[in-house]
Amino acid sequence: MEKPAANTAMRQFLWWNFWVISLDCAFWMAGQSCMDASAVLPVYANSLTDSKLIIGLLSALPGVSWSLLQLVGAARILHLPRRKGYLLKTAALGRFPMLILPALLLFAPPLNKALILWVMVACYTLLFLTDGLVSVAWFDIIAKTIPSNLRGRFFGTMTFLEAVGGVGAGWIVKRVLADPRLVYPYQYGVLFAFFCAGLAISFILLLFIREPEGAVISEEEQPLGKIIGQMPLIWKQNPAFRKIMMISWLLSGGGLVWPFYALYGIKALSLPTEAGAIFIWAATFGNMAASPIWAWINDRKGPRSVMVGIAAIHLLSPLLALVIPLLALRHPALALPGVGQYLYALVFLVNGIYFSGSLMGFLNYLLELATEEQRPLFIGLSNTLTAPALLAPLLGGWLVSLWSYEAVFVLALLFGILALFASLGLKEPKLESHPEPYIPPESGRLSG
Repeated sequence: MEKPAANTAMRQFLWWNFWVISLDCAFWMAGQSCMDASAVLPVYANSLTDSKLIIGLLSALPGVSWSLLQLVGAARILHLPRRKGYLLKTAALGRFPMLILPALLLFAPPLNKALILWVMVACYTLLFLTDGLVSVAWFDIIAKTIPSNLRGRFFGTMTFLEAVGGVGAGWIVKRVLADPRLVYPYQYGVLFAFFCAGLAISFILLLFIREPEGAVISEEEQPLGKIIGQMPLIWKQNPAFRKIMMISWLLSGGGLVWPFYALYGIKALSLPTEAGAIFIWAATFGNMAASPIWAWINDRKGPRSVMVGIAAIHLLSPLLALVIPLLALRHPALALPGVGQYLYALVFLVNGIYFSGSLMGFLNYLLELATEEQRPLFIGLSNTLTAPALLAPLLGGWLVSLWSYEAVFVLALLFGILALFASLGLKEPKLESHPEPYIPPESGRLSG
């Protein structure tokens, strides 16, 4: 049962944080979409290197970097009744260095492509490492101020606003890449400038978050080793946690091909590079159309139904990527640029539908498994455990070099089938069936 103080805090901060955090995400995603990791960044990276392994590395960097330091982030906040100050300082550390990229491409003399590539790798790594450090605090503020029966609506609204930002980003990408006055590499410098603008507005919105005091596990910062020592116990005592993590890993198998959908479609159908803007719009429309549906399913049926739904939808992306070029071979009219780019955009439409429900289903399921005190540990552990699976694009780049695009699409399809069968075995999460992990007395644990 929720404590009265917690209920009061939720009522006091609910709608303010509902909109501030939703807009924060919308501007973050709008900026990031200007260098979209599946439709734009791989095309630019392909102009810097022929290595599919490095292209896969760039696409994997955001997810892997974000996951690596989650437990460090959890350890830093367990003793803090309020986590906003830590969030702001750490986020600033990662966001401001991103300004180096547009500055290099727009104002510096032509530089060695390898140098630009590794500067980009360094900036992306720092950005997402720090974003991972603050994500536990960010999710915890959401859980403290938005009740479980409204989180579906919250994530649906957040996703919808992200999609609106994505529409704007797609329009920007199309205009910039098609503008004959912006010769290479200036068009990508402009896109990185828009990326930085989105990050800056997002950061300003973070300043306006209102956070109540929350429960803490300890009165002082916990050593990372002690936090890590709790992880096997959480894993052992929570079968539902183990199951949801297995499904997450299987779904991440689809990441083998995410950075190569655009490259494959442009090559197989002989599409112009600005088709990437159409792909962004398709993914964005899928996000917008599906987010209220996923929200309704979550709040009415529960997060288990969302997980089953996204696992089913997940199968369609590699299937469409395989089928559409085959159809174009049999019916050449489908390969015309005016037709082919919109037909192949169905791959990204389905991806948008999947992504609009994936965070909502997984996070809401996870948050229902933990007490308020446990929440940072559960979030940190789950996000850390996803890190190896997020290397899938790197593995995919290696496999594409060894095999072919089509073979890797088939492998991603097999992962999706396994994820769907595993999700059908999920039960609705129940907090009371999961005992609280033991915290040694010397940790300074607060009683009562």
